[in-house]
Amino acid sequence: MLNYYRRRGTEVKFFILLCIDCDVLIKKNMYSKFWLIIKDDTKRTFEVCGQDANTNSFTNKTYAMQRSGMNVSCVTQPITNRTASKDFIKFTAYTREDGLYDRLLKEYRAITMGGVNDWVDEDDN
Repeated sequence: MLNYYRRRGTEVKFFILLCIDCDVLIKKNMYSKFWLIIKDDTKRTFEVCGQDANTNSFTNKTYAMQRSGMNVSCVTQPITNRTASKDFIKFTAYTREDGLYDRLLKEYRAITMGGVNDWVDEDDN
């Protein structure tokens, strides 16, 4: 594959194609940043954690919490004129809780690390 692109003149064509593809991707994805919102469905609370252009880490952590049995969900809402401030974000039947994400991460850590003691040999004590 690299040899194909190293031929004379193809580097320029390949670069132009990449630029055209990137331009199309930028036009398709109008929103550059998203609000990262986590909801605790058991206590019916939510927190706006911040904003980021890449939501992979946030959604992966929430998915890991769900797999461990926690009743949480995440929302990645695009930042628009209506949601320019995190104070404008509201969910029906949910109340805002500061520090929710940190509390949920501590609970998740306790759940995942709780099983570590089961693997310790009795001879090691």
